[in-house]
Amino acid sequence: MAFGSKLRTRRKRLRTRLVGLKTAYPALFICGVIAGLAFVPGARAQTAVIADAWWTYQQDCNGDGCHAGTLSGDQARLNWIPDVQNCNGSLTVYEIVYSKPCDSSQWTAIYTNSPHSIVGCRSSDTRFTNIPMTGGCACRDYKIEIYRAAQTVPDDARFGTNDVDLFQHQEQLLSEDYCLSDDFATAASISGVVGSHSDNNTYATKEPGEPNHAGNAGGHSLWYRWTAPASVPVIFDTVGSSFDTLLAVYTGDNVSNLTLVASGINRARRCRTWFCGGRLLPRRSSRGLSPATIAKWSKAAKHPERTRC
Repeated sequence: MAFGSKLRTRRKRLRTRLVGLKTAYPALFICGVIAGLAFVPGARAQTAVIADAWWTYQQDCNGDGCHAGTLSGDQARLNWIPDVQNCNGSLTVYEIVYSKPCDSSQWTAIYTNSPHSIVGCRSSDTRFTNIPMTGGCACRDYKIEIYRAAQTVPDDARFGTNDVDLFQHQEQLLSEDYCLSDDFATAASISGVVGSHSDNNTYATKEPGEPNHAGNAGGHSLWYRWTAPASVPVIFDTVGSSFDTLLAVYTGDNVSNLTLVASGINRARRCRTWFCGGRLLPRRSSRGLSPATIAKWSKAAKHPERTRC
């Protein structure tokens, strides 16, 4: 009886020791798994994204909702910002740009970028490609996919469902984008003491009765109407235009019977005109090739009604 009791006691102690071993080792193993899980997601979070996309070098001069490219060859520029998700370090990536007619489901790759390095939350990583616009106000959708180097599945895609600039982009040729400002009678209105406006006057014309601005025949001019909000000196200039410009300012209601306020021919692509008060008609023109033109106006500290070029 005593022997049996002693044997059962030893078995009980042995069982207790084994149970203790089973509970100790699994606990250590589970801790190891948890530590591993804490590390792995950090590595997986280093993925590439397209943070934004937008167009430049395009215009809609006649306001019909169709965009014309102002770069050579009727091209507009599609820009995007590749980024590292959560600003987490750096990656080597490449992008593929696709397009399709709005009524189609078939995407066509139109541009593939070379692999390049990006750093999380660095705006200087912006990329672009120039895309020829189609004519007739055709509707096209665009998509940008971003891939990590040597990957065949994109980390991210930006298209019409998450970026309105890529959705139903209506396009026309620059020759189809008639500017209302080409004619005196339909000149676009601009306002305020400070502002800027850009257009492309490649297909602008000179209408019958239009004066020679700054004594030069010009030939590709645009009209704008501006009424001074207060009696203060204001400067108009064409600094930033991509060609030599003419700039003239008039008052009057008939293109063949205008009163000149100030005018000038630029040298080194800049022309400034000072004037003060009234309802004025700034006129921009060119002497030769005529791509993008820029007009800016701002309050002047002095020298009203004077021109310097």
